[in-house]
Amino acid sequence: MLYTEIRDLKYENEIEKEENAFALKQYYKDYKLYKGIVRFVLSEQEIKKITELSQWREDQEEWRIQPFHFKEKVLKLPTIRPHQGIQINFF
Repeated sequence: MLYTEIRDLKYENEIEKEENAFALKQYYKDYKLYKGIVRFVLSEQEIKKITELSQWREDQEEWRIQPFHFKEKVLKLPTIRPHQGIQINFF
C-alpha cells in the first residue's frame, strides 16, 4: 500500500513537471515574440526610458507602465500569402 502511494505520488510529480516545462516553454516563446515586437518598434533608448519610468508591482505581479504615445510612427504590414511566410530572428 505504501509503495503504491509512493509510486502514484512520483507519477503525479512527473506529470506536473512535464506540464510546468511545457507552460514555461510557451511563456518563453511568447516572451521572445513580445520582445521582438518591442525591439522592432522602439529604439533601445526608448525601451530604457520606459523601463526606468515603469514600476513592478509585486502584490499584483504586473508592471505599472507610464502612459506614452507614438508620434509619426505608423504600422504598415505587407500583404503576405500564407505560403510566403518569412522568418525574422531578432536575437
